[in-house]
Amino acid sequence: MPAEHAAQQRIWQRATLYGVLFMMGADMFLVPMLIPGIANDFQSNVARTAYSVAAFGAAYAVTSPIATGLLHSRSSRGVIGGGLLVVVCACATATAAPDLGVLVLARATSGLGAAIVNPTVWSQLQATATEHARGRVMLGGTAVSAAGQIVGIPVGTKLAAHGDWRIAFGALAVGFGGVWLATRAALPPYCPHAKRDGCLQTAINGVLGGLRLWRTPAFSFVIVANIAAQAARLGTYSYIATMFAERYSISGAALGIIGIIAGTGSLVGAVIATVTVSWWCRRGQPVLGFSILATAVMFFGIALMIAKTSRYVNLIGLGISFAAGITIFGTGQFYVSSTFHGDRTAISWNSSAMYIGAAVGTFALGFTSLGSVGFIAISLTFVVASALSGLIAINRG
Repeated sequence: MPAEHAAQQRIWQRATLYGVLFMMGADMFLVPMLIPGIANDFQSNVARTAYSVAAFGAAYAVTSPIATGLLHSRSSRGVIGGGLLVVVCACATATAAPDLGVLVLARATSGLGAAIVNPTVWSQLQATATEHARGRVMLGGTAVSAAGQIVGIPVGTKLAAHGDWRIAFGALAVGFGGVWLATRAALPPYCPHAKRDGCLQTAINGVLGGLRLWRTPAFSFVIVANIAAQAARLGTYSYIATMFAERYSISGAALGIIGIIAGTGSLVGAVIATVTVSWWCRRGQPVLGFSILATAVMFFGIALMIAKTSRYVNLIGLGISFAAGITIFGTGQFYVSSTFHGDRTAISWNSSAMYIGAAVGTFALGFTSLGSVGFIAISLTFVVASALSGLIAINRG
C-alpha cells in the first residue's frame, strides 16, 4: 500500500506540473497573436510592440540561471509557488497597462516569474518518473506545453477579437492562479536536500556551479544550438501574425489559425519525438544526432513559412518548423537532464535557451522588412548555426 500511495502521489504531482507547463505554453505563444491589436491601441509600430515579446525572453534569459542557482536548495513547492505568484501579478498588471512601457515591464516581470518556475518544474517532473520512463515523461512535458498553445492561443485570440487584448491577459492571470492552487495541494512542502546553515554560501555556490557548467564544451554547444534553433522558430513566429495580416488581409479571430497550426505542429513533433527518440537511443545513436536531423527539417519548414507563395504553403511550413523546433528543445532537455541528473541550474540554462532565442530572433528580425530577403536569410542562418553547434557538441561529448 505505501508503494501504491507513493505512485499515486507521483502521478498527481506530474499532472500538476504538466498543468504549469500547459499555462506557460499558452502564455508564451499567445502574446505574438495580440501584437497587431496592442500596436493599434497604443498607436505604436509593430517592431516596438514586439518588444513585449523580447522583454519576456530577455528577462527570463538574464535571471533564470542566477535565480535557479540562488534557490537550488529550496523546496520545489516554495520555488514554483513563489514564481507563479509573480506571473499572476504580472498578467494582472498587463491587463490594466495604461501604455506600452508598462506592458513591456509587465511582460519582463512575467519572464522573471517563468524563470523561477520552469527549471524547477522540469527538475521535479524528472523526479516523478522511473529511470526507464524519464525520457517519455520529459518529452511529454513538451507535448503538454504544445497543447497549451492549441487551447490557449485560439481562445485568447477570440477573446481579444470580441473585446480587446486585455481580456486575454486577464484570462492568463486566472489560469495561472488556478495552477498555483494546484501546486500548493500536490507538491511536498519540504526539500529533503535543503541546508539550514550557511544559506547565503549555499546560494552563492549554486550560482557559481551554474556558471562552471559552461566549462564543459558539449554542454555549451548544446545550449547554443538550442538558442539558435529557437531564434529561428520563435523569432519568425513573433512577426507571422503581422505578415499574414499584410499579405492576406487576415485579422481578428481568423489569426487564431496561426496559433492552432503552430501548437499542433509542436504537439505532433513532441509526440513523434517521444516515440522515435527512444528507438533512436536503443540503437546506440546519440540523442543530439536526432536533434541535428530536426534542424534540416526546420530549415525546410521556415523556408516554406516565409516564402511568398500562398497562405496554405506558409501554414504548412509553420507547422513543420514548430514540429522540428520542439524536437530540438525536447532532445536538448532530455540530454541535459540525463547528463546532469537533478541539477536544476543545468536544466535552467536549456530552458532559458528557448526564451533567449525568442528574444534574439525577435530583435534581429526587427531590423528587416517582413518577408524580405534579409528576413529569410537571418532566419535560415540561425538554423544553420544550430546544426553546426549540435555537430560540435557531439564531437566534444
